[in-house]
Amino acid sequence: MFRAHILVGVAAALVLSQAPEFEQQYSQRLGGAIGELEPIVANFDADAQRASLTREEALAIYGRSHEQFLKDRGKSMLQVFDRYDRLVRQRDALENAGALSRPALVMSSPDGKLLADTRRAFAPAVPLSLAGLVYAVLGFALVLLGRGAARQLRRLFGRLRYASDL
Repeated sequence: MFRAHILVGVAAALVLSQAPEFEQQYSQRLGGAIGELEPIVANFDADAQRASLTREEALAIYGRSHEQFLKDRGKSMLQVFDRYDRLVRQRDALENAGALSRPALVMSSPDGKLLADTRRAFAPAVPLSLAGLVYAVLGFALVLLGRGAARQLRRLFGRLRYASDL
């Protein structure tokens, strides 16, 4: 029984030790996505500025159009701006976070497409960083703590059952 928990603990350690590597691969994709969206945002803003419009005013023109294509184009541009702003905020937060908190930060509010693409292409790495070691120890400890907590609950319920039999 104890050996099985050690094996599960080692497995959890191996899995969680990959969290910093996953975060790094996600961050690389994050930078790429921002790089793809930047010229789109910059070109739209430059076009609006040449017409003496703010971004919001330019988007409002799309919204007031009688042409469905232009209305739809305005909505899709708004989605581009929203995603770009979210990705930039996440990149900035990751750059300002410590190595140990970055994986949790990614998982707290990931971009769905980037997360799916990272999962699909994820390549595990040997955790040679301090963060990888900490996550490995955390995974191992969670299993051992879970085993200890389960044992304590069995003892408690066993005592309660024994006391109710009296």
